[in-house]
Parts: sequence; C-alpha cells; structure tokens
Amino acid sequence: FRWGAFLSGGMDSSVMAAIMAREAGGRVKTCCVGFSDQQHDERAAALATAQALGTNHSEAQVEWDVRALLPRLATHFGEPFGDSSALPCWHLCQAARGSVTVALSGDGADEVLAGYRRYFSRRLAGIYLKLPRFLRANQLENLLALAPDPEGYYGYSLIRQARLFAEQARRLEADRLEVMTLPFSEAELPLLLPGIKSSGVDPVRSRVELESSWDEVTQMLRADQQTYLPDDILVKVDRMSMAHGLEVRCPFLDHRVVEFCASLPIEYKLRGATGKRLLLRMAKGLVPARVLSRPKHGFTAPLEKWFRNELKDYAREVTLGLDSATFSRTHVELLWDEHLAGRRDHSHRLWLLLMWGVCLGR
Repeated sequence: FRWGAFLSGGMDSSVMAAIMAREAGGRVKTCCVGFSDQQHDERAAALATAQALGTNHSEAQVEWDVRALLPRLATHFGEPFGDSSALPCWHLCQAARGSVTVALSGDGADEVLAGYRRYFSRRLAGIYLKLPRFLRANQLENLLALAPDPEGYYGYSLIRQARLFAEQARRLEADRLEVMTLPFSEAELPLLLPGIKSSGVDPVRSRVELESSWDEVTQMLRADQQTYLPDDILVKVDRMSMAHGLEVRCPFLDHRVVEFCASLPIEYKLRGATGKRLLLRMAKGLVPARVLSRPKHGFTAPLEKWFRNELKDYAREVTLGLDSATFSRTHVELLWDEHLAGRRDHSHRLWLLLMWGVCLGR
C-alpha cells in the first residue's frame, strides 16, 4: 500500500496528517485540490500546514465540468444522492489516487466531538425562544425575510446563517425533537409534490426520540452518528474513492475512539460556541496555531453561482422537465424565479431536484 492523507488546512485533517507524520518516521504524502472560485479554494491553508508539518504535499487545481460529471456521479451512487460535496470529493479522490492507494481522512470528528455550528445553535435557540414571540416574529424575523440572500460561501454570510437559525428555532418551538434542518419544510412538500402523500416517517426524528433522555446536543450527536454520517458522509466518500480505486479510512471513527468520546461529558466536546474542545486541546503544539484559529470551512461547491450562470440553462431544462404527475412545475418555477432574482438562495433545493432528474436520465 502507498499511504497518504487528505489535507484541507482545517483542524481535523491537519491533526490526522500530523499524527501520521509523527508515527511514520518519514515524509507523509498529503493531497489537496483547489478551485478557481476563491471562497471554495483551501489550497493556501493546506500548503501552509503541509510546510509546517513537513509533509510531501501535492495539490491540483481542477475546473468544474459539472454537466459532464453528473451522469457519472449518478452511476456510481446508483440512486439520487443529494450532497453536492460529492463533486469536490470526486476531484480530491482522483488527485490523491495519482500518488497513493490508501488515504486517511478527518471525517467523523464533527459528529463524534460536536464540531458543527448547529450544535451550538441548538443551545442558542433555547435562549432565543425565551424572547417574546411578537419581538421575534414581528421584528427580527421580518427583517431577515426582507434581506436578499448574498452570493458566496454560506459560512461567510451572517444573513444566511441568521435566517437558517430562525427557521430552525421555529421548528424547535413547535417540536423540540426537530433537530435537523430540512431542505423542504413539511408545509412546502405538498406544494412541491402534490400527488405524493407523506409517510410521516422522519428517520432523524425517530432516532432523536430514542435518545430523548439525553441533553439536546448529545441527542443531535447520536442522531448524526446513526443517520447523517452513515447515510451521507460515509456513502459519499466510499463511492467517490472507490470510483478511482482509492481506499479511504477514517481514524476518528475507530470504534475505540467513538466509544471513548461517547463516554465523556458534553462539556468536553462543546462549551459555549467552541466545539471539539478535546481535539482542540490535543492539537495545541501538534499543528500550527493558525490552523486552530481558522474558521470552520465546509467542503463545498459554488452552487448558488452555478445556478445563476453556467449551469442555469441545463439545470432548468432538467428540473422543469420532471414528471408533472409527481412534481409541481409551478413550484419548481417559483424556486427558479426567486433564485435567479437573488431574493433567495434555493441552490441546495435545486440541486436535489437536478440530481433526481439526472438519475432518471432526464
């Protein structure tokens, strides 16, 4: 085997590469891919980390050829798969396979040690919901509704984060077990799928119900570990790596690590707005300080820009051509109108519809 590691410049992959370099006793191969869109390009951060760790680092700039790649993705997944990060994951695995056959990944750290922003947001929502309803609805949320969605990476937009937070808080007010953000709300689904009767089964909510005796963040962690992680993250990495004959392993998901982290009090994972506290403490002195202070950045694609520009005509043709007996063309057109006008970012919803159409050969 030729071993290496993915390296984004974030804490999870940096810790993994640092431990690997220390244990291997030689120069470890690390790999990163970058894109021309600056908000989705992490090469500079990855290179700085690689230089500090002394790894044998390679990077590649790839161009998004989305229309040509989508049918290939659909073939490898064998089903409509809605996570758009499969696109950069495909390119990363392709680049890594040029020099290694097995790569270590930082996947799993967020779900085991509470690294996502939404874990803190869940706690913050409890405070927010104590505000008078008229103040929340008539003042704060009305102002958010008037603001357009800015283009760019979600993590850089306070407006988009605040709107998502308010939406999640409303769902939690109605039902404290509704912990996962949904692309289409229960109220919107009948508008999109008028001919489909909902089964009422929500696998995430069902999992949270089983863990209802735990604190709210632990409920979310357990639900993510048993739904989002195995049904999305790991499927994505498995399919995209195997498509290139690359094996990816996730040491954060070693059962001994998961079991140990599960035994810890929640304060070891999340305190205030700081997640992955245990990992953060371990990482000090192991990776460069700038890695620890760097804002969290997801592995994402510039969907909102694509749907307003180079992917617009193709995606409109596919999504508006979906079976009218199942999908409401009127509602799909509404999503497009609001997105193209810049009033709302519906890119993730449009991506789901596009992938559905591509898988059906539209």
